[in-house]
Amino acid sequence: MNRVLVLCLIFLCSFFALSGLAGTGPAVARAAQSPPFVCTAIWASYIGFAGLAVNFTNQMQSEMTVNVYFVWYNPINQIVNIGSQFNDSFTAGQTQTFFNAYQNSGVYDVNTFVRDVVGDALSVSCSATVTIP
Repeated sequence: MNRVLVLCLIFLCSFFALSGLAGTGPAVARAAQSPPFVCTAIWASYIGFAGLAVNFTNQMQSEMTVNVYFVWYNPINQIVNIGSQFNDSFTAGQTQTFFNAYQNSGVYDVNTFVRDVVGDALSVSCSATVTIP
């Protein structure tokens, strides 16, 4: 139960921090800059599991250790799943693929993003619509 609470808190903090990237006020200066990590998202199936595969590329000049988050929304915009992968290292310019599966059939909007291990946003949200058969 405590782990679920911690994951929910991490998500909420991430949501508000990332929403500031596209907002107004002081965050506008950050939004004008290219994010350190960029992504492309594609629907995928991996060893019989349907989900979302995301490629993140480190555009920084140095190695970074990051956490990758996936947030799944149903058609009425309720969060139905939160996935994450922690402490992945990227060398400068490296692209890595991350996969997050979800087993309930339906259509979902999935937002995924990267944060450093301290919690700072390193990407804007990368979104995709996924249909699970």
